[in-house]
Amino acid sequence: HISPVITYTDVAPVESQTAQYAASYDAVSAKVGAKATATVKFTKGGAAATPTGVKSYALKTAVDGVAVDAATGAVTYTPGADAYGTTKTATVVVTYSDDTTDEATVTFNVEKSNAQKYNVLYPAVSGGAGVALKRTPKFTLKADSAAASIPAGTKFALGAGAPAGASVNAATGEVTLTSTRAGTITVPVTVTFSDTNESIEATATFTVTAPAALGTSKLETGTADGANVIYVPFTSKTPTTVADLLALVTAEPDSALKAVYRDGTKLEDAAAVKAGDVLRFYADGSTFTADYTVVQKNAWNWVDD
Repeated sequence: HISPVITYTDVAPVESQTAQYAASYDAVSAKVGAKATATVKFTKGGAAATPTGVKSYALKTAVDGVAVDAATGAVTYTPGADAYGTTKTATVVVTYSDDTTDEATVTFNVEKSNAQKYNVLYPAVSGGAGVALKRTPKFTLKADSAAASIPAGTKFALGAGAPAGASVNAATGEVTLTSTRAGTITVPVTVTFSDTNESIEATATFTVTAPAALGTSKLETGTADGANVIYVPFTSKTPTTVADLLALVTAEPDSALKAVYRDGTKLEDAAAVKAGDVLRFYADGSTFTADYTVVQKNAWNWVDD
């Protein structure tokens, strides 16, 4: 009896394609209203590779607005008007020719709207009352505070509660304030972007100083009915002239001017002052005035006054 000799040949098992290859998609930037496409890529052992065959590509779960080409694996997405600043993801199932499968995630990062992207700032302004003070807006990126240009089509308008004497250029955003009072004055501005018609609010702040004011006075001053008054002693027999009154007060700053007016007309130094006349402090080139109405007062109560 002769025993048969059996020879075996070792055959390595066939490695599945899903074990050999890895499918992936690079993240894609997308713009509202424009179709964005993500292309599938494969690697083998960390290096770019092409599978021996892919049967199909399909979305693992349906995602609104996202589609995949079953033959090429290209994924497309067209963001709608409500998608600004959002991220859309989808999972693609890759079926290889050996019927093994792989999964890859595709991500679309939708561009932010201008309202989401930009800050609008107005640097502070200081100047005199009665002078047209101006300031243009500065646009910066919210992401890194880098300076930016005004997006095309941006419009500007005064916001609610804007003070008297304020205006804004609708195209450039330049704010102009001509104030008749001193103090810190804020001007609200509504900025509307053309891409989404969204609006944001900005504020221009002005520190307004009086170019002329009463410095010192040897006469009593006060307020009556919300207006400044100065109490001046005079009678028909002992008048106080304009020159007399001006000698009793000083103006600030030294360059400021002072005069007395009656019914809008400047009086001569020799004119006698009357009740209702206006002692006025002002500066050349400014429409601002600091006015004190003359009130006749010849007797003082030294306890109350």
